[in-house]
This record gives sequence, C-alpha cells and structure tokens, in this order.
Amino acid sequence: EKEMMAAKNNFERERFNFMSSLASIESRKKYEFLEAISTTMEAHLRYFKQGYEILSEMEPYIQHVLSFTQVSKEAAQKERLELDERMAQYLEE
Repeated sequence: EKEMMAAKNNFERERFNFMSSLASIESRKKYEFLEAISTTMEAHLRYFKQGYEILSEMEPYIQHVLSFTQVSKEAAQKERLELDERMAQYLEE
C-alpha cells in the first residue's frame, strides 16, 4: 500500500509539473507573439516616419524639378509645333 501511495503521489506531482509546463508554454506563446508583432510594427513606423521626414525636407527641390519639367515640356511642344509649321510651309512652296 505504501508503494501505491508513493506511485500515486509521484504521478500527481508529475501531472502538476506537466500542467505547469504547458501553462508556461501557452503564456510564453502569447507574449512572444505580441512582442514580435509590436517590434515589427515599431520598425515599420520608424522606417516610414524617417522616409516622410526626408521627403518633407526634399519637397522644395521636388517642386522645383516639377516646374522645370513642365517648362521643358511646354518648350518641346512649342518647338515641335514650329517645326511642323516650317515643314508645312516648305512643302507648300
């Protein structure tokens, strides 16, 4: 009977140890997942914030390039129209 009680006590102790290990694993899965997600989100936030700040500093230059591009486009269209007119005049002669 002593052996039976010792075996039962050992079984119960091991069962509680096993359940404690499972609970610990479940708990760790929750916070490790949340930690990984929040770390990733923070990295994305910093990346895009830094990109926004850099582009904000470049905004005047970007506007300058856009206006230069528009002027160049209009000049090219004007030159093409003039060339088309000259070609038409030449063909009429």
